[in-house]
Amino acid sequence: MFAALFLAFPACAAARMGEDSLAAVRARLLESREEAKRLAGEESGILGSLMKLDEDLTLTNRLLKGLETKRTRIESRLDELQKEKARAETELARRRGLLRRRLRALYIFGGYHEFELLLGSTSVVELVTRFDRIFRVARRDDELYRS
Repeated sequence: MFAALFLAFPACAAARMGEDSLAAVRARLLESREEAKRLAGEESGILGSLMKLDEDLTLTNRLLKGLETKRTRIESRLDELQKEKARAETELARRRGLLRRRLRALYIFGGYHEFELLLGSTSVVELVTRFDRIFRVARRDDELYRS
């Protein structure tokens, strides 16, 4: 009987060790499941952050493209304005030259002698023609001066 008890003890001990290791496996399984849930939550958070970053990147790229388009338009307009400025400066120089020559001619010839020109007319048609020419020269001088 003692022998039977001695033989039963290792079987009991082995069963007890099996229950302990089963409990340890269950505990590790529970810990693994909890760790998996925690990691799944972290993964979800990381994926959400990545999606937000991707959305931000898309919006930033759209903004950058819009700014590039605007920059291109502004540079094009600047080129147009620089060409227009060059044309205006050329025209200004031309008009100053005209005005300079006209003022020199007025100085050299002593100005207009309108009354002499008008009174020297021999007919009414010549008087009107001379008056028209004097008026046109005066109007052109005024335009030249104002421009």
